[in-house]
Amino acid sequence: MQDCKFYKSKVNIENGTFETKRMPVNPGTKSKHTGYRLINLPLKASPGHITEYVHRAIFQEATGFMIPPGFQIHHRDGDKDHNSIHNLCLCTAKFNNREAAKTRDYKQIYESRKKNGFKQKVTATSGDFEQTFPSLSQCGKELGICVSRISSILRNTLPYHKAYSKITKKKYTFVRA
Repeated sequence: MQDCKFYKSKVNIENGTFETKRMPVNPGTKSKHTGYRLINLPLKASPGHITEYVHRAIFQEATGFMIPPGFQIHHRDGDKDHNSIHNLCLCTAKFNNREAAKTRDYKQIYESRKKNGFKQKVTATSGDFEQTFPSLSQCGKELGICVSRISSILRNTLPYHKAYSKITKKKYTFVRA
């Protein structure tokens, strides 16, 4: 274990784990949405904590620099639980997507979308309001929210999980119906 550069914690870059207050060996908690491990770490630069993907935090601690915008961390062996520095590399989103596509089952995806008429039903919720829309584009049009923002929230790729509608003046959460 070595002291972290960015977090008030210790890190083992060989094992891909952190030492936190409550756990001497903390591999993080697996996200249900992405399959990657998440960990809540206290920041050195400012008060408070940040929830970070373990593979990104391990890479940053091992290299000593923050990941530049537009770049991603790729697991060389494809195992999202294997966060050793020897299994991680900095890459572009294009490269990372190409590598992920090698193991993706496109036939299953096609059949699933065909069954739904190539439309993805989505349910928007805000307080007492809940409505299911037959497609992302119809949801976006009726609520006045960008379709790509709704899609990103559904895929859990944003640091926030709600979108604000200028039409209804409410914040919405989304789930696939």
